[in-house]
Formats: sequence, structure tokens, C-alpha cells
Amino acid sequence: MKKLCSYILVVGILASLLTMTGCVKKKPDSSQPGQTLSTGATQNTQATQGNTPTQDAFDPTLSVDPTVSSDPTEVTESDCDHVTGGWIVEKASTCTTEGSRHKLCSICGNKVDVQAIPTVSHSPGSWKVDQIATCKQEGRQYQNCTQCDAKILTANIVKAAHKETTVRGYAATATATGLTDGKKCTVCGEMTVPQYVIPAGGGSVSFAYEKHSDNRTCSIAALDHGTTGSVNVPGTFAGYTVTGIGEGAFADCTGITAITLPASVTSIGERAFYGCTSLTKITFQGSQAQWNAITKGAEWDMNTGSYIVTFG
Repeated sequence: MKKLCSYILVVGILASLLTMTGCVKKKPDSSQPGQTLSTGATQNTQATQGNTPTQDAFDPTLSVDPTVSSDPTEVTESDCDHVTGGWIVEKASTCTTEGSRHKLCSICGNKVDVQAIPTVSHSPGSWKVDQIATCKQEGRQYQNCTQCDAKILTANIVKAAHKETTVRGYAATATATGLTDGKKCTVCGEMTVPQYVIPAGGGSVSFAYEKHSDNRTCSIAALDHGTTGSVNVPGTFAGYTVTGIGEGAFADCTGITAITLPASVTSIGERAFYGCTSLTKITFQGSQAQWNAITKGAEWDMNTGSYIVTFG
């Protein structure tokens, strides 16, 4: 009884296995009339005769499914998580036009982050002279861009210095006026240092004066350059009260050793005693407080000798 049960169990297991592996008789395929599907040789004959599989069938001899793209890495741009490298410049920018640049995706090969490159600054070249400066007028100069050649900078050139020559004056006499030395530019003809009239009867020292607009006061404008020793500036001159020593009035009078100034002087011009290299003493006939209150121009006593100032 036990042997019979074991036999029945084995037969059942074999039947189950045959069913799972397809080794059972199939119903005929109605799509192919006249052919009988059966087990064994008949089925193998059909396989060797090259029956065409249906359109949706999968051929296990192919490496990939024919319904899937042959390039497994092909990705559309919209679906790609772009991986990019550095910038690639398509067109360099200049001072007049923008450039452009982009990055390439290493996955889909498309351009990514296309950008414009801003224009660059002009590159100035060397200065070129438009107009030469003279002693009468300023000059002009400019710079062009070395890339686009546009004029980008302009500037004035300061006037050139005068080319001076001395115009000699002459001393006054007891009955005739004199004239101080002056200076004149040989290029433009301008009197850079004017000549002043020296009144007649001035004595041993020849002064020139400049009358002020109030018609009551004046400034000593110049002194004869040949003057030596002590110089006494009067409180009044040609009927006017002396209130100033003019710009450059005693400049380069190297023979002067002492100067006396009246208490009425309230201003001393620029470079008034410039270059009086022999000067050792200035006497001011007013107080020290008045002397300190005098307006003194730039370099009024530059390049003078070592002098002292006394008062009263």
C-alpha cells in the first residue's frame, strides 16, 4: 500500500513539472490553418522552418530589445541634468561690440548657459598734439583708443613761457623824466615787466611809481638797477602818499645794502626785494605791530642777504 502511494505521488510531481515546462500538448494555432502543433518532432520542424514571429515578439538572439533605442546614452536636452565644463568663447568682446560665450553639456552635447560678454574699456594710446602751445595761447592734445581709433581723451597744454629780453630804461634828471628797465617777450612782443616813468628831480635815487585809483596814493613800482648803497623810500612821491612797494620793485638790485620804508606802507608785493643779495638792513619807520600787519606777497624777500629789521 505504501509503494502504491509513493508511485502516485511521483506521477503527480512529474505531471506538474511537465505542465510548468510546457511539455504538454497545445491547441492548434488558428492563425495557421493546416498545421498541427504537437509535441516532439513536429514542433521542432516548425522552428526550423523559420516561422515568422509576431510583430511584438522578442527575439532572444538580439542584444537589445528592438523597440528600445540602440544608443542607451541618448538623452534629449529637456530631460538632461546638464554637466558642464568651463566657458567657451565664441566671440571676444571689444570696446565697441559685445562678445558671446557658452558651456557644453558633456552628456547631451548641447550649448548651455549662453551669455553675452560685455564690451571692454577703451585702451588709450599715446598723446598726440592737436595745437602747439605758445606764450599767447594754450595748446591741445588728445588720445585715441588703440582698438577702435576713436578719440577718447582731450586735454589742454599750458602756455609756453615767454622768451624775455631786457628793455633798458634811462635815469631821470633834474628837469627830465626817466624810464625804468623792463622786459619784453621776443615771441609775442608782450611787455612782461613794464617800464615806469621816473619823475624829474628825483635826486640821486631814481624811482618809478604807479598811481592808485583813489588819486591820492601810489606804490613804488621800480628802482634804477644801478642804484647802490642805502635807499630811502619817501613817504610821498610826485604828490601821492606811498602806501605800497610794488611787485618786483627792487628785484635783482644787487647793489642795495639798506632800505628805509615809510610808516605809510601797508603792502609789499610779490618778489619785491627778490635777489637783493647785498641787503643787510630794513628800517621801517612805523611800529613793529604795523610792520607785522603789512600784507607781504609770495617770495617778497627770497634770495636776499641776511638782513635785520628795525623800527621807528
